[in-house]
This record gives sequence, structure tokens and C-alpha cells, in this order.
Amino acid sequence: MSVVCTPWRCDPLSRVSALLRILILSALGWWFVADNAQSKEAYLVTYGVGEEVWEWFGHNALWLRDQSQGLDHTFSFGYFDLDASGFYWRFAKGQMRYFGSSVSVEREFAFYRASKRSIRIQRLNLSIAQFDALHQSLTEAIYPYPKYYDYDYYWANCSTWLRDLLDQALGGALSQQLKDRPADASFRVHTARLTAHQPLAQLGLMTILGQASDQDITKWDELFLPEVMANELGSLELNGGNPLVLDDEFLFVATNSSVSVTDFSTQFWLSGLGLVFGLLVVLPLWVSRFRSDWPHQLAVVFVSVVGLIIVWLWFYSEHQVAKSNHLIALANPLFLGLLFLWPKRVQRIAWWMCALSLGLGLVLWALGPVPRQSGEMMGFFLPVAIGILAMSAQRALGVGNQTNEAS
Repeated sequence: MSVVCTPWRCDPLSRVSALLRILILSALGWWFVADNAQSKEAYLVTYGVGEEVWEWFGHNALWLRDQSQGLDHTFSFGYFDLDASGFYWRFAKGQMRYFGSSVSVEREFAFYRASKRSIRIQRLNLSIAQFDALHQSLTEAIYPYPKYYDYDYYWANCSTWLRDLLDQALGGALSQQLKDRPADASFRVHTARLTAHQPLAQLGLMTILGQASDQDITKWDELFLPEVMANELGSLELNGGNPLVLDDEFLFVATNSSVSVTDFSTQFWLSGLGLVFGLLVVLPLWVSRFRSDWPHQLAVVFVSVVGLIIVWLWFYSEHQVAKSNHLIALANPLFLGLLFLWPKRVQRIAWWMCALSLGLGLVLWALGPVPRQSGEMMGFFLPVAIGILAMSAQRALGVGNQTNEAS
């Protein structure tokens, strides 16, 4: 019968030898685990704003490093192909098919340095299991390349993809801390802030954004912006009180970018501009030497075209953020009936319909059944609409005329 020798049953020399072997193997095991953990590093990379329209809101990526696999790549989303057949028509309809990508970190950082866009990196406090889970989910979301998904400006963009996948790898640690906290600003306010350097583009975006852009959102929703995501992750803690972000630094700071981001959230200049336009429309009523119909007719065409765009985006496109745009009460396609090329009867009917739409919209906004949208946009379109109706009243209704012509 054989006897199993253990450190407690054999001679002292054997016991010492066995204990040494156990200690050495344990040390090697701990060294392997520590070395493996050290070789797996994950960073949130946040890029500054750029000059192109699609770069105004910034961009971000997850940078994964694993020496054992030769992994040193960034993973990011929000890519599109302008040269794809029918891209612009599909974009107008809200059918935006975007995809993710993974590239070497040297290539990615060189591109953003050349584009004069800042590079901020934050080392994340992930375990080996969390790192591996994140790597796997990123790979599955991007490959086979290109793997298309339905893009949305606020709910499915480059930043929300990283937010969701990182939250999944962390077992819901992000959503648990952010979904019940109110955001600092709405989607509209953030959009206005980041487009303030291009006033005409800002005016267009503020006009087509619907009711959803003005609703209260949470910090979780606000992470659609890369800069907000970077700032919020820096203040979060994991289970046990450990910080999520271990290090935070800028690898590159753009000091000569032509894009400036302002801090104000309200755009009072829009209301002022609308008042100026409205006064120009009615100027011929007060100043005899400005007896011209062109300001009035141009204003009619302007609000009518804006109304047609709102109707298209609301009812015929898939742009969710443009739905329920109640500026339709002020910028209405019915204003087209006030063009002087129509018979007086048509102009009269159009005048009453536009006046009814304007009055009903104001009443509903005042009483609350219709949620209010941006006050600045109402301040822009209201003087223009009132000016058009004031000028049209003389011709369509005979107000101010000595004689009424037969219609």
C-alpha cells in the first residue's frame, strides 16, 4: 500500500521543500494575474469639436490595450459614407445607416492632431473580466465590418454606444448612478450652445427641432455629448467606493481651432432678429416712401417654406427629434395663400386660416395643453407672422382701403 506524503506527514526536509514549492507557485500565480491585469488597459478617449458640421458636437472612443494579444486600438461609432448611393435622400428621410470602426491608436491620434482637435484620455478602473467583456461586446458591435445600425442624434450616436457598452461591462454601474439624476440642460440648449459659432445653422436647427428636444432629460441622456460623458465618468464610483477613472489627462490640446463653444444656453438674438424682420414687413404701412410689397412677399415665402419643411420632417420622415414641432402654428404652409398672385378670395380664406392657426396655437401654449417649445423660436416667428397678417389684411380683407374691390 502506497502512502501519500504531505508536508505534515513526511520528514521536516520534505515539509520545507513542499512549502517552498507552494509559495513559489503562489507567487508565480499572483505575478501572472497582476501582470495580465497590468497589460489590459482601457481608456475613454474624448476628442474636441471640429470644423465640419458632423464634428461640432465632438467625438469619443474606447481605447483598449492588451499586450498579450497585440491589441492597441480605438473602438468608436458614428461613421457614415457620404459617397454611398442615395445617402442624402435617405438622410432627408431620417433613414441614417451608420457603423462603428476600430483602428490603431497611432493612426487615430495622428488624424485628430492634424485636424487640430484636442485628445483627452481617461484610464478606466476595469477588472480583467470587465475588460474582456467590453472587448468582446465592442468587437461584436463592429464586426463583420461594416455593421450598420440606425443612427439618432441624441439616442443612438457615437457617445451613447460607448455609454451603453461600458455600462453593460460594468454590470449597470453607470445607469444606476445616472438615470435618476436630472441633466444640466435639454437637448435643445446643448444644440444651441454647440452651434452658436454658426448663427444660420443654429437658426435652422432651432427651427426644425420638435417637442422632444425641450423635454427634461436625465444625466444618462445627457451623455449623448462626449464632453459630458468624460466629465461625468470622472466623478463616478464603482462598488466599494473605488473611482471609475484612475487617470485623466490631455495628450493634445488644440490652441488654434477656429471653432468656439459658448457657455450661454439661451439665444436672445433670435427673438431680436424676429422682431427686426417683423418690423421690416410692416414698414410700408407706416412709411410712405417704402411702399413695396417685396418684404411682405419674401416673408410669406420664407414662413411657408419653413412650414413645408416642418410638415415633411414631422409626418414624412423618421427624424424623431423633429416630430411634434408646434412652431407649425406660426410658420405654416397656408401662408402661401397670401401671395399676391392668387385671387382675392383665396387670399381672404388663407388669411383667416392663418390667423386661426396663430391664435389657436398661442391659446394652447398659454393654457398648457400643448407643451411649450423654445421661447426664442416663438419670439422669432411670432413678429414675422403678425407682420405678414397685418400687411395682408389690407389686401385680403380690404382693411384700410377706401373701397372694397369685388373678389
